[in-house]
Amino acid sequence: MKVMLLFAGGDPDLTVSAPESERKMQQMRRWGEWTEGLANQGILVSACAFTESGKVVSRNKVAEFRKGADDSSGYAVLEVPTEQDAVEIAGTAPHIVYGGTTVVRPCIEIPR
Repeated sequence: MKVMLLFAGGDPDLTVSAPESERKMQQMRRWGEWTEGLANQGILVSACAFTESGKVVSRNKVAEFRKGADDSSGYAVLEVPTEQDAVEIAGTAPHIVYGGTTVVRPCIEIPR
């Protein structure tokens, strides 16, 4: 089954005493190691971190995206046997130790 993990929160900035650029690099390395482990298991379909900027598109308007505290900071798509497997993997995401959350959403393939 294919599932999407959406990551939010868990900013390590308050718990790591280092310059901001170094903290961000440390966190990106943790994410890189985590996704590499999933790829080595053959279950990672894709993963990406989001930038702080973006657009909000509606029927008649395009506006600038304003990130809020609960907004997703990235995603991973996994191919796993069960939803419970995805839940267990979600609990190992690097941001969890800093109070972050991961939403697990099973995917439905869209017919073409």
